[in-house]
Amino acid sequence: MVDLRSPEWQAGQEDRAIAEVISLGRGEMPAFRDRIAPEGIAALVTHIRSFGGGEEAQGEEAQGEEAQGEEAQGEEASGAPSAPAP
Repeated sequence: MVDLRSPEWQAGQEDRAIAEVISLGRGEMPAFRDRIAPEGIAALVTHIRSFGGGEEAQGEEAQGEEAQGEEAQGEEASGAPSAPAP
């Protein structure tokens, strides 16, 4: 199975090749050209590209989310508002 998050895989694939696999299928993946418009296939390629960075980037994201959660908890404990009132 291919890890679409792998920096090596991401660097080794052209957008055109990813779109071709989505359109025509390969191996166990069926062809979607008759079910998804070209704009939808392009959007899927963009979405697949957003997976890039591998586990390291996901770990950094999770750490950032933890830090944001800790900040929010600190603000709640101190009574400071988390956002200015409109």
